[in-house]
Amino acid sequence: PFDACAGLSDTPQCCATDVLGVADLDCAPVTGVITSRDNFIEQCSEVGQRARCCAVPILGQGLVCTAPTA
Repeated sequence: PFDACAGLSDTPQCCATDVLGVADLDCAPVTGVITSRDNFIEQCSEVGQRARCCAVPILGQGLVCTAPTA
């Protein structure tokens, strides 16, 4: 599978709420296999959320997240 997230923010998540472009809330793991950056974005868009790469997802809260760059 494609590695959509690298470095410290290595956990792909679909998030509903973005706070100041850094912290994301209401996040859930991607359910399908990610084959590309665009595929990651598309999978999250299908459920009304945004593709994010998160460092520490705790209880559905992606504390530190960024947009996928790969």
